[in-house]
Amino acid sequence: MQQTNVEAFDNWMLWKDNAYELKLKASSSTRPVKLSDTVIAVCTELGLRPIKDYQVSMYEVRFRTKTFLAMFKMNYNNG
Repeated sequence: MQQTNVEAFDNWMLWKDNAYELKLKASSSTRPVKLSDTVIAVCTELGLRPIKDYQVSMYEVRFRTKTFLAMFKMNYNNG
C-alpha cells in the first residue's frame, strides 16, 4: 500500500505539465468538494482510471498524458 502512495505522489509531480486548474466562480455556490465530484464524473465518462490516468486535488486535476488533458478540456463544462 505504501508503495502505491509513493507512486501516486511521484506521478503527481511528473504530471505537472498536464495540469488543469479548477476555478470557483465568485458568484457560484459550488464548493471544492462538489467541483471535484464533477471532475471525477467527467473523467469516468471518458474511461479514465483514477490514480493511473488522472489525479484530483482541491483546485487542480493532473493527467498522465496531454491527450487525456485535451479530452478532459473538450468535455468539461465548469458552470
